Amino acid sequence: MRLRLAALVALVLVLPIASGVAAPKPSAAGDYIVVLRGGSQQGARAKAVDAASSDLSRLHGLQVTNVYHRVLQGFAAHVPAGEVDRLRADPRVASVEPDLPGEFFGQTLPTGVDRIGADSQTEGTPPTKAGRPVAVLDSGIDPHHPDLHVVGGYNCTSRNRKSWHDVYGHGTHVSGIIGARNNGFGVVGVAPGTPLWAIKVGNDQGNIMESWVICGLDWVAKHAKAKGIVVANMSMGGYPSADDPHDCASSALHTAICNAAKHVPLVVAAGNSHDDALNYWPGKYDQVITVSALADSDGCAGGHGPATSAGPDDTFASFSNYGPAIDVAAPGVDILSTLPGGKYGYWSGTSMAAPHVTGAIALGWNGLKDPSHIPNDPDGIDEGVLLLSNHTACRS
Repeated sequence: MRLRLAALVALVLVLPIASGVAAPKPSAAGDYIVVLRGGSQQGARAKAVDAASSDLSRLHGLQVTNVYHRVLQGFAAHVPAGEVDRLRADPRVASVEPDLPGEFFGQTLPTGVDRIGADSQTEGTPPTKAGRPVAVLDSGIDPHHPDLHVVGGYNCTSRNRKSWHDVYGHGTHVSGIIGARNNGFGVVGVAPGTPLWAIKVGNDQGNIMESWVICGLDWVAKHAKAKGIVVANMSMGGYPSADDPHDCASSALHTAICNAAKHVPLVVAAGNSHDDALNYWPGKYDQVITVSALADSDGCAGGHGPATSAGPDDTFASFSNYGPAIDVAAPGVDILSTLPGGKYGYWSGTSMAAPHVTGAIALGWNGLKDPSHIPNDPDGIDEGVLLLSNHTACRS
């Protein structure tokens, strides 16, 4: 499947929609995800995975890049020409799948934070309450941004696991929507000051690989309990293979998502192709919370604000994916948030809608939705708009 972070219909950066990528021929050299056959207890399973990956690497001349213990029993590796079929024939191996490349899609009170309410009971006032820790699977986070409370990270894109800082910008922008501090300057997030874990699954050039995403999910499954992480944000997506949205065993990536979702909720972007979200990974999967984008220009319900770059106020964003896979809508057009280097900028996309929901869950959101609906949802289904609190008034 072709991956991309839910596309930035951005004022700062616009990326083209990627065409499909043909899978390598079975005998071709390339990068692959190797799923091993099941083991027993967790400790024994981890040791067995390490032993099998080491032995298979020696036998087949593999260059192992990531080893998975929690969401998968397996590893990612570069496989030499002619070794793929031999690897598949090994009795320890359940499957060998191509590891396909991908790409990122993409103190003012932002209208999105204003609209959903956060912990504020009076319209037009910023929220103040920090949420519980959040894992942001993205391009990393700028650890030095003064508006963000970044507590640590992990890099899945190279062997230097400590190099998780954000150069590309997407992860820092997403993080500000979740938890930019209420500190008198910059912007404020849904849950100001929320502890953020930067799980880097996209590199500095905006590329991602399935194996990196699985690595991030594996890290979350391993560390969520100990670090108090209550939700993971995945503002990414792409064209899926023909795997079953209901069957967790239908692909390595789907298996990893299902197993990670047992530990924390996974909030994902629906995608920005103005298409049915059932056609896209990971929004189509039953095990995630899929978020579409709302065009909101004034932080208020009622459609009285000026038109946005993606449609009239309080309408379904023109770029957003839609359909029965959508669980909730949130503001995703012209969203002001943090950028690397202590900067700020406006970006748009379902990538920006998803972290509104993530911040809400970090605050303990119970799933209630605004009883008002999106008036021009192209699939004919009225998704509820994310709303945390009832404002006593609204700006005119």
